[in-house]
Amino acid sequence: MPLATVLIPTYQHCDTLLRSIASVQGQTEQDFELFVVGDGAPPRTDEIMQTLCAQDARIRYFPHPKGEGNGEKHRHAALQQAQGEIVCYLGDDDLWLPEHLATLATLLQQVDFAHTTQMDVYPNGHINGWAGDLNLRSVRQRLLMMQWNFFGPSCVGHRLAAYQQLPHGWQPSPPDAFSDLHMWRQWLNQEGIRFHSEPSPTMLRFPSPSRPNWEMERRCAEMDAWLPRISEPGFQASLQKILLRDWQQRVERTDDFQSNAGLFAQQKEYSRAHLYYLRAIEAETQSVGFLAHWEYSEFLQQQDRIPEAINVLQAALALHPEVALLWIYQGTLMRQQGHLDSAEERHRTAIQLEPNEAQAHFQLAIDLQQQQRMPEALSAALTAQALESPQIEVRTQVERLIQSLSQSTDEHDLLAGTSV
Repeated sequence: MPLATVLIPTYQHCDTLLRSIASVQGQTEQDFELFVVGDGAPPRTDEIMQTLCAQDARIRYFPHPKGEGNGEKHRHAALQQAQGEIVCYLGDDDLWLPEHLATLATLLQQVDFAHTTQMDVYPNGHINGWAGDLNLRSVRQRLLMMQWNFFGPSCVGHRLAAYQQLPHGWQPSPPDAFSDLHMWRQWLNQEGIRFHSEPSPTMLRFPSPSRPNWEMERRCAEMDAWLPRISEPGFQASLQKILLRDWQQRVERTDDFQSNAGLFAQQKEYSRAHLYYLRAIEAETQSVGFLAHWEYSEFLQQQDRIPEAINVLQAALALHPEVALLWIYQGTLMRQQGHLDSAEERHRTAIQLEPNEAQAHFQLAIDLQQQQRMPEALSAALTAQALESPQIEVRTQVERLIQSLSQSTDEHDLLAGTSV
């Protein structure tokens, strides 16, 4: 029986998948079986996997038609055949550093669920590490109560026996949760689970939303440039320095300050909440985060201090211009202030970053509607509808807007015909 079962879900990234698998095969710990789970993957994936399975007996491919959500049920089905003592995951466009599997195997001798530090690589070469500690109460509360997460599957390992005790295992998420966050909440709600958050960078993630409209050739070329680097002596140590510089502030100070601010805001002690938000932002700014800015802007908006909320979001965008949701939120606040051109500009920027974000197209449609640009507004609203947002509230709002815009457009055409 192998020490580890490695599971890679795949949808449309057949060529980057080759690079991800290569990083698994390059692990210092070689005692593993590798499950690649297809969720409506194209025929090229079948060809690639047929070759790889013939070359490496440890690899198995589980092809499936496109399933619900992100194919979570396919993952669960594959794990019913897992033989590893532990289970680890990797995205089909992410890379593991050579010590990743060995690191998780050591940690999981003592705990049931562990993760290393997620390191996101952006197109400009900047690397951002997401800090957090599952053994901090404030962090666990945010994971359970907010649409917030600081590590994805490519960082995670868990004991197979512990997974088998979960109520459901991998399953499609409800509209108000990310797929992986929904999974982590099962672990957090399970009694007796031992957790560990390891402040070690052992993987690289290449977020697709920050690479809109990139062709597969370009995605592969980027990963090819990083593959040799991850094995260079001193590479992991250089990533570690980035994390050690700000770990304490990001994990303890920022989250504790934000938790206190939220509690005081609920108790309507606004002056004390204001102070704690400022302290959280001070700590977070040093660690290049933005969640404290986001929460503080919402706090200001609730007090009708919209210009201040806009300025706080601008500070967050200075740190993370690649986050589409920040642009969307700032645009909606600018529209409230009557700055329709600026709102439209923000929402178009969000669409450039994440073309498939239904909320961005929906907000753009409202901007255009308020500018009386009805045909353009209707087009944006129809685009939002076609994206089939998982958020029920967004779908309902889009349907109402389309109905309103359709009526307005018909009336406009009728009047135009009469005048002619």
